[in-house]
Amino acid sequence: MLWQGEREEYIQKLEEGEYVPAIALGGSAKITLFSDDDNPYIYGERLQTNLGKAFYNLLEENAENFNSLNTGNLVSSPVTYNVPSSYTASKAYQEYVKPETSEISSALYAFFEYDRPDMYFVDLTKFSVNMGYSLRGGVLSVTLNVSSNSGTNYLNDSYNSEEGFATLQEELKVIEEESTKIIEAMPDNLSDFAKVIYFTDTISDITTYNPASDMQLNYTLYPKAFNMSSVFVYSKYDDSTKYPVCEGYAEALKYLCDLSGVKCCILTSSSHEWTGIVMGDKIYFADPTWTDNLREAGARNASSAYTYMFTKDDSAKEELHDMSTNGYKDYITQPTVSDTDYLADTGIKNYTSLDANNDKRITIGDVATELKAINKGKLSQTYDNNSDGNADIIDAVIFTSLMLNGQE
Repeated sequence: MLWQGEREEYIQKLEEGEYVPAIALGGSAKITLFSDDDNPYIYGERLQTNLGKAFYNLLEENAENFNSLNTGNLVSSPVTYNVPSSYTASKAYQEYVKPETSEISSALYAFFEYDRPDMYFVDLTKFSVNMGYSLRGGVLSVTLNVSSNSGTNYLNDSYNSEEGFATLQEELKVIEEESTKIIEAMPDNLSDFAKVIYFTDTISDITTYNPASDMQLNYTLYPKAFNMSSVFVYSKYDDSTKYPVCEGYAEALKYLCDLSGVKCCILTSSSHEWTGIVMGDKIYFADPTWTDNLREAGARNASSAYTYMFTKDDSAKEELHDMSTNGYKDYITQPTVSDTDYLADTGIKNYTSLDANNDKRITIGDVATELKAINKGKLSQTYDNNSDGNADIIDAVIFTSLMLNGQE
């Protein structure tokens, strides 16, 4: 299907322009995550082509419009290519533009599935992208036109009615209220590390993993479980089919990180979803799903409840190239923990000694406990954070640096 509506007006605008068939969207999006570029945690920054970037920018510019029953068509600014003067428009399109069209689908997934978890209500299958192009003076101009293939909006079917749309507005209101409470309750001057631990603990406290077995869980039957509304909205309800699975956990953590300035990205395999946290020039795995599972299983001590927080595996780094294979390997659900992690990089051997006040959490309250012990000259051997055989001021300094700003 080509242009919907105003076809003749657009043809006249392009004058000698030509039309190309609509682009089919779908499949997994392959976007390099690890690179030397800035902002490796933003998948949109990983796009390589002019068309992919233009489409992503178009989605970003119109983000607020998708929360509507009548979004309508979207039209991008022209994307231009300098081509040899001997080329026809058709030849220029085939050589310069067509090779880039596959990344349009990647841009769609990058924006909605990875960079913007708050846009969970959008149905990616409803996007139809068409292009018009014209050639003048050796410059090929391409314009993207986006329309819905099922009407006037891009909403998931459950929200695509007056009643459903009202439900969505209530969900978004609750999400804003609950996330604001969490942010406002966060202690001041926390490091990014401490913020992520705080968010993970909070998510664990307000929700629990969906009790249905993995064989029963699917998006069609339990759509709420697969987005962050399951954490912020439906964890308060008795209907456990709306409690989160790993997608809900990971996307809730990313959303809170985004609100607080922590660099966070979604990571996925075929059977699991978790997050990557950028600290300095490295990225660390942080898995809120397994942290909650361990806490609820009774292993609520600091050494084991945080087993899957801030781990990394340099040997796997080269394998983490695209969204379909990121992470703990496709064939397992439970993550594989490496011997090196963020604690090791900061001089701390494990989480065991960090729960100084024995409240089964790691917070700045533990820092206060250690500092108080120092002032009283009662620094217990338990506080040997760097495992050098001595419990001393160095341990408290390391811990303070870890939990408060200036740790990097």
